[in-house]
Amino acid sequence: MAVEQAFRSSYDRSVTYMTRSEAEAHDRKLECGESLALLFRHVLPNMNEDDAETLGMFIADRRTELAAALKKNPADIRELFKTQEQGTGSVVSLAQAS
Repeated sequence: MAVEQAFRSSYDRSVTYMTRSEAEAHDRKLECGESLALLFRHVLPNMNEDDAETLGMFIADRRTELAAALKKNPADIRELFKTQEQGTGSVVSLAQAS
């Protein structure tokens, strides 16, 4: 009988990961999305919670690409829309992830 070690995200217990670093990366993404959602609700108080969470997770999922685009070529931000339209990214609200 083989023994396998699996890791779970602190925020999303429905998914298991084979490495601790994968689980920690997922936790960081969810924390980033949650913090962004709070920021959006602070700046735009009329934004509903679901929209803030969706936008926060969208940006958290693409934070590397967004940071590079902001730093070097803002026109590259449009490439993030193409990724969303193709359905390669999945945005999950924080309520669904926990």
